Amino acid sequence: MRDLKIQKTEFEFYRASGAPSATVMTRSSDSILRSITTVANCSRILPSSLYSNGDTAALWLWDMATCDFEAVLAYRQIPPLRRQAEASVQFSFNSRVDSKNQFEKSSTRIVNKMEFYSLLLTLCVCVVDNLNFLANASRNVTMVNFPTYEGQCDHPFTAVNGGRCYFPSYDLLKTTWTGAQLICSWLHPKGQLAEFETLQEMVDATGFLINDNSTHGWGSVGPWIGAIEKGDSNSFIWYSSKAAIDKDYWAESRPYISTSGDGVALDASDYFQWIDLSSRVDLPFLCEIPSNPRPDESEDKTEDIEEGELTVTKRELQNLESELREERRLRATKEEMILKQQELLVVKEERTAALESELREERRLNAVKISALERELREERRVRGTKDAKISALEEKNSLLEDELEAHSRHCFPGSMPFPQEGVMTVTKRELENLEQPGASPKPPSLTIGAWTMHLFMRKGAELFFVVTHCGRVDQAYALTFRVRVNAEKLWTPYSHTYTSEYFDRRRRTSAVYLLYKGDVPEILSKYGDEESFRFEVRLLEAVATGVKGNTEKDEITIKARFANVTAMEVNDRVYSEPHFLRGFRVRLMARRRTYSLGLYLSCIGNVLEGEYSVNVTWTLTLERDGGKGGPKTKSSTETFDQQNTVWGWYSFVKWEELVAPGSGWIGEDGSVSVTAAVKINE
Repeated sequence: MRDLKIQKTEFEFYRASGAPSATVMTRSSDSILRSITTVANCSRILPSSLYSNGDTAALWLWDMATCDFEAVLAYRQIPPLRRQAEASVQFSFNSRVDSKNQFEKSSTRIVNKMEFYSLLLTLCVCVVDNLNFLANASRNVTMVNFPTYEGQCDHPFTAVNGGRCYFPSYDLLKTTWTGAQLICSWLHPKGQLAEFETLQEMVDATGFLINDNSTHGWGSVGPWIGAIEKGDSNSFIWYSSKAAIDKDYWAESRPYISTSGDGVALDASDYFQWIDLSSRVDLPFLCEIPSNPRPDESEDKTEDIEEGELTVTKRELQNLESELREERRLRATKEEMILKQQELLVVKEERTAALESELREERRLNAVKISALERELREERRVRGTKDAKISALEEKNSLLEDELEAHSRHCFPGSMPFPQEGVMTVTKRELENLEQPGASPKPPSLTIGAWTMHLFMRKGAELFFVVTHCGRVDQAYALTFRVRVNAEKLWTPYSHTYTSEYFDRRRRTSAVYLLYKGDVPEILSKYGDEESFRFEVRLLEAVATGVKGNTEKDEITIKARFANVTAMEVNDRVYSEPHFLRGFRVRLMARRRTYSLGLYLSCIGNVLEGEYSVNVTWTLTLERDGGKGGPKTKSSTETFDQQNTVWGWYSFVKWEELVAPGSGWIGEDGSVSVTAAVKINE
């Protein structure tokens, strides 16, 4: 009995110190089942041993020890725990060999069945204890190893039991730890070096690597995984989750590399145990990605529920429940819509009340406006009645004036007068001086010949203008040609201004033409006494109907004039061409006979009666040849025209002898001279 107690004590010591426990070593489901099966098979020897002698019982005890040894060997299926399992097995084997020898020696001393049964009871306690240990393994360290399924992993990753997806590069591709992480991310957006945060993950991955049937190898060292050293601390973490690494996963004497930032690899030559290496070493690598969701393989089973003659399947019941839920949802939606409609109705009623209030206020304001408009309308009608009375009076007066004008027109109508007609305007020195002083008297008398009235106009320091007004009823436009002979014998030999086709119409009843230069007036005033007079002899040569002339709004115009009977002109005689209207200005050409030359000029006159004006003009005069040798003669100039300077040009455009020389070509066969002018208003 003492020996038996010693054996039991040794056996219990082995169980307490050498046997793996749930807190030290984790077993997979298959390993636990194999261990339980092994021990159960050994226990079947027990009935036959009860009827055997002591030697047979001793042999049975050895078999039990051997069975427990085989159970321990089952743990070698987990390579990361191989070393710990071997240590346990070695201890168990040595202990049990010693136990066997001691038992053989002590069994000879068994003298009765009571001692044998006591020994048998002790062994049964050990067996039951082993069974309880195997059956009560911690659930926290035992995980279900799911099989692979279709669509588990994206290409090119390989599906592994437990829902894993791995890509081994083998020795076909080697790189540093950092390069391996980068390549994994290239293979898949979620790719990274493999990380085993649970023991089951490590077991699945290691089993995959050991049982891999690929023709490719790993080389001397296995693949990189996703663990990295923190600085030079020999402490390692998972790169993505930063979780610490369990030291029990390392190979013997690992980690020991002295460099910092080391990576972790699986040693293919030693059951893929963990080793630390410099992360700059080129090794194969093992990538992983999350697996795709497992497809739902469950199928609805039809469950028949019979009640009388009615059979309802489970799917139909689910459909009815779904319809009921939908109906309830629709009812809730309808109730919600009714509440919203009621709220909208309240808002609409409030809005209607507000609109009615606004409408009443608008009607009140409209009534006030209508009342005011009616008062204004009555006042306007009263004023209109007054205006109508005034208009009637004015129309009656206008009718009388028209009758008078008609009678006057019959007297003044140009067609009713024979031409030429003449008249004389006699002007004294005092009357001429008073022209420069508005309001002074006496003024030079006006002259009326037929339908035209003529008077003088002058501003201080300006030229003297001869103003002609058509006083008759103008039914159409007329062109009046007239001559004014200046007879101031104390100064000059009498000379004439001949104005060709001066234009009149309904809008242009008055025309002002140049008569004396501003320097001529002071000479007259200096030669004549206050009561002495000089004369302007006016001769109306022709008045003919013509077309209406419009105003040219352009800046440029070309004037072609033909001065007739030039050779008959006396010294200082002036002849004016037909006027043209350019932007409101009367523009015409003038030819003046000098003693030894012929002068050509441009006349530009604005509305001198209304006030000051000024315009800058550029013009080019061309004296044309009707034959002879040589070409035309052309001159250009730019000047400013105003009331003080209405005529600009060249007093000796061509020598008189050259002009009248036979064969010169300047004078045509009819004795006329052709002149062309291109006129442009600059501003």
